[in-house]
Amino acid sequence: MNCKTEKIIVVTGATGRQGGAVARELLKSGYSVRALTRYPDSQAAKALSGLGAKVIKCDLTDANSHTGVLSGAWGVFALFQPFDHDLRLERETGRRFTATAKNAGIKHYVYSSAAAANLKTGIPYLESKAVIEAAVIGARFESYVIIRPSFLMDNFTAPLLLPEIEQGRLCLALPPHTRVQMVAADDIGKFGRAAFRQAGELSGKEIDIAGDERTPQETADVLGTVYGKKIEFFSSDINSLRKADPEMAAIMDWLDLGCPAIKLQDIPAKYGVRPMTLEQWARKRKPPAQARAAAAACTGQNAAANP
Repeated sequence: MNCKTEKIIVVTGATGRQGGAVARELLKSGYSVRALTRYPDSQAAKALSGLGAKVIKCDLTDANSHTGVLSGAWGVFALFQPFDHDLRLERETGRRFTATAKNAGIKHYVYSSAAAANLKTGIPYLESKAVIEAAVIGARFESYVIIRPSFLMDNFTAPLLLPEIEQGRLCLALPPHTRVQMVAADDIGKFGRAAFRQAGELSGKEIDIAGDERTPQETADVLGTVYGKKIEFFSSDINSLRKADPEMAAIMDWLDLGCPAIKLQDIPAKYGVRPMTLEQWARKRKPPAQARAAAAACTGQNAAANP
């Protein structure tokens, strides 16, 4: 099978940030994409369909829905989240879907895990990913790649963080000087594409990915510069966050580890992908309200400089 367009790739979570980015990159590269989602009528699903993806309604927690969507496909891009904050269900779903993919004849399997999932951290969020990694390795696909994204820059436009940022506050349950490595979802899409285009070369690789490294205070400064407003960092209480959003609290525990130390400078040469910095991402993904504010600030500065 020499032509990329003959290869069908199944993408889970295709209407989410990671899965959507991977699906778009694969479509641009000429692959046939089956985009799995629980929300086939969503705008994100319609956009993928418009790009040429075959959108299929699929609940990954329902084992009966797996076999049909995998039949005849060459590859899979898989990611699994703690459905309703249930890590046990995430593990069961990941292991079951991986086994079904193997039995369905999938040749190449790419699993998106999380940075530091291979370390003995004691953090349940990461240990759940490690269980699925072991299942992928143990399935003995003809080839597989595990990618481990660091913290998603896109979280800064998520409902939990964006309203505060728009008010000039970045609230994270982290000490101010914790160094956080991060990556844009769009760049995960590019790494996902590379994992399929270089399936033979990258087979068996476990790839930690990041595009920038910032402390929370530096992050606030970068976002403030791009958005044209002062943004202050506040270290919020982790115990309060555990009650409000257990999944985000688990992510904060993960970030507070300060590991792994991904060598950012080595990534372009190794994988042919040059990830965005936080500033580059922020300028590209600036929410409309912030874009207007930044433009107004810039206009005001220009007027002051050129009376």
